[in-house]
Amino acid sequence: MPRLFVSSVALMGAALLCSSSSLAHEAKTVEVTTRSAKPKGENIFKGADMYVNPYFQEELDSSIKTASGEVKKTLQSIRGLSSAYWLDVKSKAPHVRGFALNTANYQTVGEMCPFWDYCLGGKNVNATCCDDPCKLAQQYNAGNNEMNYALLLHNKTTTLWPSFEPRFVIDTGRNGQADMRDSCSNWCNIRGAGIGHRPTVKTGSPLVDAFLWLKTPGESDGCTQILPGAEKEQCPRFDSMCMSVDSIGSLESDPRAPEAGLWFDYQIKELAANARLDG
Repeated sequence: MPRLFVSSVALMGAALLCSSSSLAHEAKTVEVTTRSAKPKGENIFKGADMYVNPYFQEELDSSIKTASGEVKKTLQSIRGLSSAYWLDVKSKAPHVRGFALNTANYQTVGEMCPFWDYCLGGKNVNATCCDDPCKLAQQYNAGNNEMNYALLLHNKTTTLWPSFEPRFVIDTGRNGQADMRDSCSNWCNIRGAGIGHRPTVKTGSPLVDAFLWLKTPGESDGCTQILPGAEKEQCPRFDSMCMSVDSIGSLESDPRAPEAGLWFDYQIKELAANARLDG
């Protein structure tokens, strides 16, 4: 019986109702040193009936018309990816299976280390799985990448609730680049970001069910103080984080950003230019 995912931020908070997957690519398998991982139910994304999101296609088409070169090729290549799976009735997901990580964020997938605190205390600093673009290990934070964050959450969750063996999905819609932010606390329309790993269930770890595009690439995180358009209207839902030093729209040379959830043509083209679809 399928299980429901919830956000790791809210832990037992809002349910994940729409996920994405094209289930295509291989990844290196990592042996994980942890207790027996036996969640109830199978990976709901394996063999699931995914479909192409027509809204995403329609918006992509509008950007493809004005794109050129490699950016246009990348946009065309992602247009046909199956990107939606609806949990439209409660019976499809009567129980919590695990957590959705990096939702609408930009943290890199990275590689999973052999155990959760492998990179802490100055250990194994040259290991690939300890690459730490946000310098989190220096704060004794073992979640230096999303794979290690999954391992950390699994360890802590099973310690608190031994009967619950969680699984994870990771949002890879916009985490193809690692070192583009001045501060990793910035989250709004990040300049220099790229589309990450294409959706797949082949994640290289039994703890991670799938890489998915949960936040649709190309949808704005939030608006600049002045909205796009000749009218120069004030944005009624302006968030000062959308004028961070890392945000598109904070420089005079940048275009202004539309409200959250609206299509941001400039951003999708930049995401395509910096994409790493194969991880």
